[in-house]
Amino acid sequence: MKRKHDVIIGLLIILVSVIGCAPVKKTVKVVWGLSNETAKEMWGSSTRALEKARANSIIKTYRCELNDCFDAVLSLARKTTTTNLQSYSEGHTIQDPQAAAPQDTATAPIGLGPLEEGENVRTQQTSDFFEVFKKDRKKGYLVVIGIKGSVDTTEAGIFFSTYSPGVTKIEISSLSSNAKRHLAQDIFGQLDLKFETAL
Repeated sequence: MKRKHDVIIGLLIILVSVIGCAPVKKTVKVVWGLSNETAKEMWGSSTRALEKARANSIIKTYRCELNDCFDAVLSLARKTTTTNLQSYSEGHTIQDPQAAAPQDTATAPIGLGPLEEGENVRTQQTSDFFEVFKKDRKKGYLVVIGIKGSVDTTEAGIFFSTYSPGVTKIEISSLSSNAKRHLAQDIFGQLDLKFETAL
């Protein structure tokens, strides 16, 4: 019995090593019927470690209301957008409404097969800075992953607090100094274009 148990645990370790953590986390969520936040807490992902790392966070203050700063940072996250294919049928062209000029020879995206007129296709934007893993506007934080120059699952915390009326303090923390530095450069670089710095 003990040998069978050891074999199962060994196989699970190999499986997680090969396919990564994300599919296992999703399976735990689906199989046990847990909410998204409960699954994240159970997986060991919480803001506690990031809260402790705030002692070494990179901090900047801006002349903006907390909600405005929160929304500005949230707008930097990767999003899935929907592109409307206006006139596609086998052998016809796709008019991309975001393109600068009409495309004469566009075809259906690979693997989608024939599309009907007006059918939508999901496309992923890749020019943004991170993915939102967890957010809480009331508590004033975002937990993000997918930071450039770091492993996709490296977490960083972005904490928002009102420093004084009309001034918001933003703290970026992570257990990875590399992720923290890259994220701070990206976020603060964008916010500098939008808001006046304070202090």
